[in-house]
Amino acid sequence: MNKTSTTNLTQKQDTFPTKVTKSANPLRLGILGAAKIAPKAVILPALSHPDITVTAVAARSLKKAQVYATKHGLAKAYEGYQTLIDDPDVDIVYNALPNGLHYEWTLKALRAGKHVLNEKPSANTEAETEQLFEAAKEKGVVLLDAYHHR
Repeated sequence: MNKTSTTNLTQKQDTFPTKVTKSANPLRLGILGAAKIAPKAVILPALSHPDITVTAVAARSLKKAQVYATKHGLAKAYEGYQTLIDDPDVDIVYNALPNGLHYEWTLKALRAGKHVLNEKPSANTEAETEQLFEAAKEKGVVLLDAYHHR
C-alpha cells in the first residue's frame, strides 16, 4: 500500500468508527457549545465505545443547538449552557466553548457533580487550574483535558 492509500484508509477509519451495542447504563455526555471539534473529539469516538453515549448539546441559541443535535443524532438540545449542566441525565460535560469560557463553565459543571472533558486550555492561570482540580476532588469527579494530537 502506498502512503496515499494508507492515509486515506486511516482517515476513513477515523471518520467512520465501528458502531457497537451500548451497555445497559452508558455514561451520558453533553456538549457545551455547538463546536466543529466535537464530532471528531467525542461524537464519532463514542460510537465505538459501549460505555458512553453523546446525548445533548447546548448553545447560546436554541435554534443552533437544535440544528446541531439533528445533524449529529443527539437526543437533546438546550438554549444556554447551565440548562445542560443542570440536566440529571447528563453525567459528563465536554467543554468545547471558546478558551476564555473554559474556566467558568468547567467550574460550574464540576460543582454540579459532573465529570468534565475540557478542551485545552482548562483555564487562564495556574490558580484557576488549581481551583478546577480542587472542585473535582471535592465532588469526586474526573477532570481531564482533551489532547487530540501528541
